[in-house]
Amino acid sequence: QPWVTQTAQMEFVWVPSLQLWVGRFEVTNGEYRQKDPEHTSGEFRELSLDGDRQPVVRVNFDDAQAYAAWLTEQERAAGKLPPELRYRLPSIMEAILYTRTGNEQNYPWGELLPPSRGNYADSSLSAAFSDLPSISGYQDGFAVTAPVESSGENIWGLFGAGGNVWETTAKAAGATQFGGWQGGGWDDYLPLRLKCDTFYGFIGNARGAVNGFRLVLAPIADEAPPPPPKGVAAPAEVPAS
Repeated sequence: QPWVTQTAQMEFVWVPSLQLWVGRFEVTNGEYRQKDPEHTSGEFRELSLDGDRQPVVRVNFDDAQAYAAWLTEQERAAGKLPPELRYRLPSIMEAILYTRTGNEQNYPWGELLPPSRGNYADSSLSAAFSDLPSISGYQDGFAVTAPVESSGENIWGLFGAGGNVWETTAKAAGATQFGGWQGGGWDDYLPLRLKCDTFYGFIGNARGAVNGFRLVLAPIADEAPPPPPKGVAAPAEVPAS
């Protein structure tokens, strides 16, 4: 069944192939400010990134880990969360699987370009910032981050699984080591950077305008380095731009 937190009413979707719940949306500014009221995601060239329903950005791996621990503590104190479960970051392989929705495909939406959904570098971005490149023939309507409900929904009911912000991941399920930024963001236009299995993994301390995260809810007993899911090759690392 779907899961909704008592804290900020955050929605999670059950994914049978992973045997865990995945956040329906990327964590938003409003949800993050429940923990850190002073946080601001700021702006990009005078366009706000700070709306309550825009994804939180300018957070790094440690910030996201701390938020997951805080949410777990809040939900346990409220009597909502059983002791065998906790909120955590997805592993890089879990993120690739739910971005692909279990299929063997290059892009979150399939194989063909331009995208059929998702917030990437589109004509809205090029209209707002004439010096920035964009995807020819693509329009998603947002020059910067989109409200999470407008970031493109996949067949598993997950929004922004591909596009909007690069999401931080752990090296393995429940690991404390940074795994990489995955999924592409609102300013990406190069085909390689839009692929499901592309990530960049050497700057876990980044707090940029494209750096955000999503949480999963998972059994603590399953926290061990899993083998790659069937049909999922080792992810391809690319330099950050």
